[in-house]
Amino acid sequence: MFITMKTNTTAMESANDMAPSIPKLVTERANWLALDGLRGWAIIFVITIHLWAHCTREGSGIPITLQIGAETVNLTWLFATGHNAVIVFFVLSGFLLYRHWLERQGKIAFKAQCWSFAQSRARRILPGYLLYLVMYLLLVALVGKHRYGANMDSSNFLLNFFFLTPVANLSSHTPPLATTLDLMPGTWSLNAEMWFYAVMPLLALALGRISGRWSGWLLLLTATAGPMSRHMMGEQPAWILRYSVFGVFDAFIMGMAIAALAAGYKPRAAWKVLFPLGVAYYFSICAGHLLHFADYAFQLALASGLMILGLLSPTPSVWKSSLERPWIVNVGHWSYGLFLCNTTVAWYIVLPLSQAVKTVPGGQLLALNFAVGLPLMLLLARTTYEVLEQPLIRRVAPDWRQVRRRVGGLMLVYVAASLALSAIAYHRNPEAEFQHRLVKVLATPYAKTH
Repeated sequence: MFITMKTNTTAMESANDMAPSIPKLVTERANWLALDGLRGWAIIFVITIHLWAHCTREGSGIPITLQIGAETVNLTWLFATGHNAVIVFFVLSGFLLYRHWLERQGKIAFKAQCWSFAQSRARRILPGYLLYLVMYLLLVALVGKHRYGANMDSSNFLLNFFFLTPVANLSSHTPPLATTLDLMPGTWSLNAEMWFYAVMPLLALALGRISGRWSGWLLLLTATAGPMSRHMMGEQPAWILRYSVFGVFDAFIMGMAIAALAAGYKPRAAWKVLFPLGVAYYFSICAGHLLHFADYAFQLALASGLMILGLLSPTPSVWKSSLERPWIVNVGHWSYGLFLCNTTVAWYIVLPLSQAVKTVPGGQLLALNFAVGLPLMLLLARTTYEVLEQPLIRRVAPDWRQVRRRVGGLMLVYVAASLALSAIAYHRNPEAEFQHRLVKVLATPYAKTH
């Protein structure tokens, strides 16, 4: 849907002359369900690492092996690759946002386009973030703070609330790795996202006079500045990736490059081979098999870009059909809510559960974590998507009565379940993670009756 507004005709004609021609591929705004499916699988891997890691109190996970005849195959790396899946989200974000920007470029004035972009991003990001932040703060107040939880002092709160933490850490070479710098666990990437939203319109303005295919190659060249700067700084990509706003910009710019290349070239049937190639490349990187031309963060972004290009092929394929299945598309739609709640659920439901049933063998405990944690995450994310996110995306006012009744009620049940599990865990294990005064009070009558 394009924004219509009264503008000066001469100015509009001038803007249209300046804009690069956008092929039919982009202006048709095809509903690529496969990209939603790709997002769905990415969030599943993110969830997997948190449910697997919280089989232990330290968050280190358990060994996962598969016996095939006389051979023992180590699959621990597969469960530990969830942090790499965040790169897929960054590349998808850069691709989809810049693709949408190209659709509007030249049709409305630049300032109006920037304002519309800022409004749409605020509607998409802030309501859900604030809702889950309130829930997290309630858990901290009633159940206690996790050992890796962020400090709740006023400076850290304000820095995170206004997404300024990456900027504040630019001058720091020794960030406190023992604690998360994000206010709500798992949301460190929102800092980078918000800063990308500020930078992308400026990049689009600078590329405004360059045709789609050439701007794509220029953006691809620009993305290589990320690994080069990391190499010259002598820092590990993992440090830069998590705590520096500029450390993930090569992934966002990779997505922009894919959007520009798709605008400049007509996708062909042969492109479909790029998707399985990208998947194989991605998992080989996760398994530790790196090509010797860039660090793993850049190579993950490149693999994600190949996957997206493969899904742009107009020819049907088995993998595209599998990604377009309704269940994985729905998970992709709920991915933002899952991203916001998955670490919190892992901390406040899965971890107390693991400590309450500590005698259960590792494999059974992992299955139990998935059986309890995953449905709760999906229920939270689906509910917030249906009653809050979807109306705001469609520019319709949410039914706040439904928000209070369904989302509020569900979150209160969630907090109560966390308190109960933490009390049971504390009774059975004096070294349990959460030892808040309220948890101890609730554990007392339980101890008397058991």
